[in-house]
Amino acid sequence: MSPNHFLVFFLLLLLSFDGICSAGEQDGSISGQKKILFEDLELTISKNPDQEFLGGGYNLTFSRQGRAVYSEECAFHVREPRIVPGVPGPNCRSLLAYCYSGGAHCCMSLIIATSCGSRKGLDIIDLAHSDSEVKFVNPASDEARAMRVTDWQFAYYGVEGTDLQLSFADSPGMARLLTFDGVKWRPDTVGEFSRFYEPLFQAARQSALATPRKGEAPEITAAKAIKAAYYLLMSGKSPEEASDELRRLLPSSWKPEADKVSADIRRTIRDFNPVEVIE
Repeated sequence: MSPNHFLVFFLLLLLSFDGICSAGEQDGSISGQKKILFEDLELTISKNPDQEFLGGGYNLTFSRQGRAVYSEECAFHVREPRIVPGVPGPNCRSLLAYCYSGGAHCCMSLIIATSCGSRKGLDIIDLAHSDSEVKFVNPASDEARAMRVTDWQFAYYGVEGTDLQLSFADSPGMARLLTFDGVKWRPDTVGEFSRFYEPLFQAARQSALATPRKGEAPEITAAKAIKAAYYLLMSGKSPEEASDELRRLLPSSWKPEADKVSADIRRTIRDFNPVEVIE
């Protein structure tokens, strides 16, 4: 994110923060506070003037029968919480509340309350560097909807023992899916949604092949090659196929380290889990 883009984002967040107070006052509650009811949960959004950021941040508190089950301090207001029907499936709905910690590139979290009849969950999703709303997609032939998020584990990636390093601007952020299992949201597994990842692989592969013709830096080619191999693995192809594809796509300066990069891709896929269960 360039300094100018961050400034614009910063100003938009300030404007959004102003809305929290007016919303609370329109609700007839105390100044700077708003309440949202979701099933047996109550979400309270309250201004926090003691937080030393932008003249005060705000708090998100989830309560049940007057007892707080989760509370988080946020730097400033990002966007209004909203209830989404049909997520993660028919006869379900979810409450989405975002919280931004402050600072360039970091860090956004999503607190999501989910209700599907008797199946309920309350989870925190670590969105890391993402500053946009999550998207919900239908990755399979059924009506269940999955949450599309970004795996940022390759931000500022460097190959251990070498001087090969990606800046944040060059770093690849890979799409991943979270699915609701009836109790919590969980990361998808390798090959679970192959039809979702196959076109992503093809697009990343074509983009990686095109970078030398465009005269782009080797780091950009490497980032796109990493993304292509990541998606190939997630589509269900073998580690050997993904390693071979990675080696073909990497720029010459990175090819000697292809085995290390391939191992790092497999590790990040295995380690990806941005979900923390509240209850």
